[in-house]
Amino acid sequence: MSESDRALTFKEFRIESKKGREKPLLYIPSLNFKRGEITSIIGESGAGKSLTGLSIGGLLPKGLHASGEIIVNSKASQSTNVFKAGTSELRELRVFQLGFVMQQPLSAFNPVLRIGRQLTERLQKFQPEPSLQHETLDELIKSTGFKDPNRILHSYPHQLSGGQLQRVALIMAICNEPDILIADEPTSALDAETGTEVLDLMISLSRKNNCNLLLITHDLQIARKKTDRIIVLKEGSVRFDGNPEGALQAEDAYTVSLFKKYDLFYHSTILQLRQITNEKKPPAAGQVKLEQLSLQYRQTGILSTSGGFLALKNIDLDFKKGCKTGIWGPTGSGKSTLAKILCGLESPTSGRLMFGEKPFTNGLRDPDFPNIQMIFQDAASSFNPARSIKRQLSGIYRGSGTDEEEKIWALMEKCGLEEELIDRLPSQLSGGQLQRFAIIRALLTEPEGIVFDEFVTTLDIHWKIEVIKLVQTLVLNKGINCWVVSHERKVLDHLCDEVIRIENGQVAGREIPG
Repeated sequence: MSESDRALTFKEFRIESKKGREKPLLYIPSLNFKRGEITSIIGESGAGKSLTGLSIGGLLPKGLHASGEIIVNSKASQSTNVFKAGTSELRELRVFQLGFVMQQPLSAFNPVLRIGRQLTERLQKFQPEPSLQHETLDELIKSTGFKDPNRILHSYPHQLSGGQLQRVALIMAICNEPDILIADEPTSALDAETGTEVLDLMISLSRKNNCNLLLITHDLQIARKKTDRIIVLKEGSVRFDGNPEGALQAEDAYTVSLFKKYDLFYHSTILQLRQITNEKKPPAAGQVKLEQLSLQYRQTGILSTSGGFLALKNIDLDFKKGCKTGIWGPTGSGKSTLAKILCGLESPTSGRLMFGEKPFTNGLRDPDFPNIQMIFQDAASSFNPARSIKRQLSGIYRGSGTDEEEKIWALMEKCGLEEELIDRLPSQLSGGQLQRFAIIRALLTEPEGIVFDEFVTTLDIHWKIEVIKLVQTLVLNKGINCWVVSHERKVLDHLCDEVIRIENGQVAGREIPG
């Protein structure tokens, strides 16, 4: 490959912890990317996939040290050595040559500015003419599948679903027509149809602009069907680098096992994953009802209720004691909004939520609201970025204080988390590692119920299976109410006794899996 054909080069690149860990977190002795390639980077959570993407923009978390070289070559033959570049040169690189779609979209937005303003500020760097800004923005919004662009542009980030935010993040990333687009799980929060549309758009734009797309993904089907090249990472090292056909017959046993586990999960029956137990269940939690429940988000001012968006419309549902219920539907249908109401994070505009015979209309503002925990889709936003995981787990356990540390270590072992990870800040962990700590945190409170909102979305196939088994063992067999929100029907089939479909903020169906 000639130098002019190379868009990106790694040379003796390694990332190490400043705490003196012997083994590097990531080591890439040599890796070249041909201009215009569509490359998928796969592997277990914590293998170094996200670190690889962040390194290209010089965006490593604090506490990590990088050495070696990463060289970015622009289409205009401008070469930048990322770790030798100055502050202004790095800023130019990030603004004009790179595009990022991060794994946790909520973390990428200013929470106090509307989406339209944030997109316009981004566009101003490339389109100084206001009329062209509006034209470009309108075209991008429509191309990513939004049917109500005006509402999206006038919303704050917290008023959009994870899938909607991920599409907005894509718009933010591609509006500058970058040389390299780094997409970290860009379709993980999207339903299958929307995810395919967004991915096809991303690939089409990359092909059209001769842009390199680095797709960090846990979806091995996407890697096999959509990309030119697959790179497999394990424990910070490259285990396979080649075309998708070669990955299926790779000499590396780990690479082969990844694809076998993926096919097992998505083609197995429910009983192949469900664990049978003879353990006697404790008394089940109380019955839960939603009566004519609606929620409207205000859009035109703090005190105004006009022009709002009706996220849920007259929901009538009842859940039996110890329910294991799936909540399924397309992106933006109201699934996560319903989940937030169940655990008290949102209050209904009208109607009421019943636990047993007692109504609740003010969410957690009701002093005796039940202990319903939530495992969030965006794990990073659910942790304090300035405190270690250990400090954030301390004092949560409701049992004896002397047993807390033992309980935490036992749960970490079952979740496949190394002991040293507990002393890190959230930013120093992968999305999959953070999500497992979020599950541990919820279990330590000994909750009356748990809502799982896309809780395995960010996990690789190995840990997706293992965490689902963990939830089956530690949660589903305990008789507490469990609601699992997902756009992946297969996840619900493996975990739930019933599935409720939500469309346009209303109940569209209720069925038994299988």
